[in-house]
Amino acid sequence: MRSVRDSFEDVKDLVTYDEFRERMSDTVSKFGGLLTEDVAALLVLEELGRYEVTYDSISDIQPDQAVRVRGEVLRISPVREFPKKESLGRVVNVTISDGSGECRLVLWDEDTELVSKGALKTGGYLRVINGYAKMTDFGLEMAKGRYGAIVVE
Repeated sequence: MRSVRDSFEDVKDLVTYDEFRERMSDTVSKFGGLLTEDVAALLVLEELGRYEVTYDSISDIQPDQAVRVRGEVLRISPVREFPKKESLGRVVNVTISDGSGECRLVLWDEDTELVSKGALKTGGYLRVINGYAKMTDFGLEMAKGRYGAIVVE
């Protein structure tokens, strides 16, 4: 992953370093503090038109692979709660398609708020950044990685 300084070098003709850091901070806040600085910097570069993200085709994804996917939301299951050691967990299954195939995307805990608060809807688009794929009894499944993000468009 690129450093924040390296990312800033690509836009120093558009914004000052302080403005770049402020945009990064705003981006992290938009995601409830769940982004790393490196991911926030890439999103700011993309916003400023200086970084073109390439996405994996769902049809090419293999289990145990890191993924970056953009897709249309086809179906959303109801949010389900389940007991954890000292709290309740939440999970939602979202079926997405990129035209090459479909895949189940699992949203856990705080990411389920994208559905319960109405930000993520059937027919909308989302991006999975720094996700991973695995094979389950339900077929190929994706989830956000530890340092990943779900971006609703």
